[in-house]
Amino acid sequence: MQAALSWFRRQSGPSTVILVGIFIVGNLLAWMLPTVIPKALAFDGNLFPKVWTVLTYPYFSGFIGPINLLFLCLWLLFIGRRIERDHGQKNYWIIWLICTAVCALPLLFVKMPAFGDMAPIACLTVMWATRYPNEIVRLFMCIPVPAKLIGWITVAGVFFSYAVQGSLWYVGLLACVGCALSYVYASNRIPRLSYGLGYGSYVKPKKTKGQKQREDQYFSDVYLREKEREEKERLRKLFEGSLED
Repeated sequence: MQAALSWFRRQSGPSTVILVGIFIVGNLLAWMLPTVIPKALAFDGNLFPKVWTVLTYPYFSGFIGPINLLFLCLWLLFIGRRIERDHGQKNYWIIWLICTAVCALPLLFVKMPAFGDMAPIACLTVMWATRYPNEIVRLFMCIPVPAKLIGWITVAGVFFSYAVQGSLWYVGLLACVGCALSYVYASNRIPRLSYGLGYGSYVKPKKTKGQKQREDQYFSDVYLREKEREEKERLRKLFEGSLED
């Protein structure tokens, strides 16, 4: 037990590890209780009476097999740690819950159920691809694919998955609302909200007029002191030269 706790503390993304564990437990329970868990957790396209399902549906992915679940968990460990590092553990959970809700709520307009954790993980993938567009991932250990392309492929996967299931193309667009907002957020296009929810943003905040004036005054004072020092040095050399003569 102590060794397990020690290993957990060493992880760079403990919240991501917990999230993956919840996915695994949720799916195991769904396979063991196929009539109970889906009814309790799955979002069926209606907000009432089971309001909580807009946040619980990712933890039941009964339509995918164990291989696909394993792949999604490994992928979440890879990108989730980056997002968690940029936000911190508390803000990471906030981001995850927002992504989960935003992916489900647009589907209310067409009474379409949400399919497991694919769309919320796609949101995190878009954030990662937006922040690290030139990072290379080697598919099958040999094919180099840039993060930007993976982001586009992920969005296309969400679109076609929902469009096919709903038999309408605009269902796919509704499912991609979360991905679109993830891109807007990660690229710092939301006013007064920078990536990281205000922490660890890559974009420097805009300086106020007072800050600019104080900086200008500081550099002006430094320049004047430097000129004064140079003038004193020049006079000293002239005085020493006159004594030698």
